[in-house]
Amino acid sequence: MANWYILLVPAVVITCAVGALNKFEAPETCTWSAENNDTTGRVAVTCKMRTLGVEGGNFSHLQSDGTVKLDVQCSDVLLFESPLPPRSFLRLHHLEELTISNCKILEIPTDAFDGLRDLKILTISTRNEDWGPAKTLETTVGSFDGLKQLQTLQLIDSNVRAVPENAFCTLGNLQTLNFTRNSIRSTNSLGFSGKKPAELGVTVSRV
Repeated sequence: MANWYILLVPAVVITCAVGALNKFEAPETCTWSAENNDTTGRVAVTCKMRTLGVEGGNFSHLQSDGTVKLDVQCSDVLLFESPLPPRSFLRLHHLEELTISNCKILEIPTDAFDGLRDLKILTISTRNEDWGPAKTLETTVGSFDGLKQLQTLQLIDSNVRAVPENAFCTLGNLQTLNFTRNSIRSTNSLGFSGKKPAELGVTVSRV
């Protein structure tokens, strides 16, 4: 009888986890899968759209429980602006990794990522230069406010030319800053209030 109980408990746990995954709902433009074949309800979501503006740029329609990874992919053919409104991801409190690619974002506004208190990796690759050399990605001092757990920030291939002073001062856990394929010439005091990133333990790449 004791052996029967030992086998039953994990079976119940597995059944409940699979049931939770089966109930996960995503919009028509999005697909989902278990994160790394996880059976505990952790879900990775991929959303493909024309531009952020067409779909409203608001991801509040996504199921918040269990969504730990979100990959937003705009069309790599359409050359239209994708506005990113403040608090677009407000409900996704459990999100740990966010990737936005091919969306022609011209500005990351203050509080753009408000609510993402568990986010550890943020990757943005707009490919703005495909749209035109004057189409740059601008940031504000408050663009990354609220991302207290962020460890890796990647602004890749987005035609970033400058970052405001103090832009990264609220990112206390930041370890890696990737500016690959941008137009920044110097990273000596890049958004760190006059201090070099190395002095704060931050590794910067801008190859």
